Amino acid sequence: MTLSNFVPNPNGPGGTISIYLNGQVIAVWNVTDGAGNLVPNGFYQFVVVETTNNGNVIQLEGEAYISTNHGEEVSLLVLPNIGHPGDILKFIASFNGIAADNQSMIKIYSVDAELVKALVISSGSASWDLKNINGFTVASGVYIAVLDGIDPASGQKLTQSKKILITH
Repeated sequence: MTLSNFVPNPNGPGGTISIYLNGQVIAVWNVTDGAGNLVPNGFYQFVVVETTNNGNVIQLEGEAYISTNHGEEVSLLVLPNIGHPGDILKFIASFNGIAADNQSMIKIYSVDAELVKALVISSGSASWDLKNINGFTVASGVYIAVLDGIDPASGQKLTQSKKILITH
């Protein structure tokens, strides 16, 4: 199973994502819930379950970033924004509603501008285990996450930053 990138609606909010199985489109989701409302921005887990003729069950899974807000040129979310030992922080990055790809990178800096960690983005997300480039857990304090990337649609270089608080 593969998923298309989220395709924003050019005429307003919303968009679609296509689900492929063996190269064929098996479903297109218009990013609405059962009541017809746009779903919130975020990552969504897609699961396709098939029972074969001989009773075997096959389950295929995929994840895609949905951004129904098209007003933001660059979006960088950090979840959670306050980290504690053992947490994994998830970064969600998009350009004009399209998930950032592996041409983009998130660099995490200490407040004294020292590079702490560099993360490669895949399908609009990256994760940080609160360890520095040497593998040690970072100290309590404020860190700056900087998204440096290329808008997949326009090829334009774009940047966004967020503050992160780590407490022990």
